[in-house]
This record gives sequence, structure tokens and C-alpha cells, in this order.
Amino acid sequence: MEQAVQVYNFDARQVDILRKTVAAGVPPAEFLVFLEVCKHRRLNPFAREIYAIMRQDKMTVQVSIDGFRKLAERSGNYRGQIGPYFCGPDGVWKEEWLLDTPPTAAKVGVLRDGFDRPIWAVARHNAYVQPTSPTWRKMPDLMLAKCAEALALRKAFPDEMSGLYTHEEMAQAGRPDNDAFKRPVEQPASPIIETTAVAGETVIESEPSVEDISRELLDAPTSEQLDEIGALMKATGKLVTKPRTKQQADGTLIWLRKEAAKAQPIGKE
Repeated sequence: MEQAVQVYNFDARQVDILRKTVAAGVPPAEFLVFLEVCKHRRLNPFAREIYAIMRQDKMTVQVSIDGFRKLAERSGNYRGQIGPYFCGPDGVWKEEWLLDTPPTAAKVGVLRDGFDRPIWAVARHNAYVQPTSPTWRKMPDLMLAKCAEALALRKAFPDEMSGLYTHEEMAQAGRPDNDAFKRPVEQPASPIIETTAVAGETVIESEPSVEDISRELLDAPTSEQLDEIGALMKATGKLVTKPRTKQQADGTLIWLRKEAAKAQPIGKE
């Protein structure tokens, strides 16, 4: 770690802070790569100009839109930009988007010294929108404009920004902690939990299954299982909740049969 501090010009305290904040969860080897990128690009991670995100067990270096602008200005060839402009399905470009519905696309033109015309980039809403993001729902035009600006700046300054992407661009890849893009994982039926009722009676409660409705209907307990459960409840005096699946019914029957065996007098055939 001392070598990393010396090479990347961060003291030990700063390295520790980075590992816990803008590079949280990044493995040590990739963390050193991140520090090298910070040095090479001359971007300040403490100002949130650059940070590291783990995606599918791989590190992705992301840069804020302010970091992109800083890189463009530092090149000495940046002459501003035109836009953003927005359009709906009709393809008519407007300087402002005043509708409640999100724009279909946004475009930005970057002016660079030595180029006769602006370098344009277009970002489509469907390509970048994050339906579950409060920011995208509240300010879709602003978020889409950032995507278009990042695209245009990277096209205009490939030496400065090649391989770098903003959070607004990369969010569409799907974060690991984004529940909207996770498929529900089926869990095995929960074990039966024995509790004691207020009146002193033993009650057996089954945890609800997380299987979907169609699967639950197909796996519903049979009438024979339910009849036996009812008979054993009467014989033992135990109360149980109605099982939702065959597997839960089997578990309930195993427990009730054991309780019935305990209640049977010794020596009785």
C-alpha cells in the first residue's frame, strides 16, 4: 500500500477514504488500476469527477459529466457546444422540452478547434432510460441531454475520453443492486415454525411460499393430504395453518404424525 501511495500521489488516509467511497467493493488489483486512471486522466475522485463501479465482477471506471467537460476544456481545443435539442416522435427538434411526457431523443453539438462543423451526437430515450430511477422519471430531458453531451464530447475528443463513460450512459447496462432487472429467485418452502398460542395450545405456522401463482396452483395440496391433516388435527388437538403446496403439506403431515405417535399410549397396538 505504501508503494501505491507513492506512485499515485495519494496519502494513506486518502487511499482508505477512496476504498470506502468512490471505489467501494473494488478488488485491490483493480483499485490500483483505478488510481492509475485518476492520475493519467488528471481527474479528482474526491470531487466526484471519476469513480469506480463493479459490474458483473468487473470494474468500470465512470466519469461525471463535469469530468468530461473538464477534460474537453483542458485539451485547449474546446469551443463550446450547441444545444441540447429535443424531439418527439415527429422528429421536430426544439430548444426546450415543455411536455410532461419524456422526449424521444436529445442531441448536442460540440465545437472543436480545427473542425468546420459541430460534432453532433444523438441519444434516444429508449436506449438510456431507467424506468425505476426517480431522477429519470422527474427530469427525463435533463438526463437524456447528459447522455447526448457525453456522446458528443467523446466523439470530439477521443484522445482525452476514449474508454470513459458517464453514469447516465452506463446505468442502462443494469446495476447489480437494481431490483427492476433481477428475476425473482424461487426459494424452497420454509420449514414449519412451532410457536405457543396465548391459550397454551401449540400452533404450527407455515411461512408463505414465494412461488408465483401459476406454480402454486399446479403444486396445490391434494385432497387426500388435506383430509389426513384434518384428521390428525382432531386426533392430536394441534392447530396448523392450511398448507399452500404439496411440499408444505408433506412437512405438516410429518410433524402431525410424530405428534400423534407421542400421544399414543405405550403398548397400544
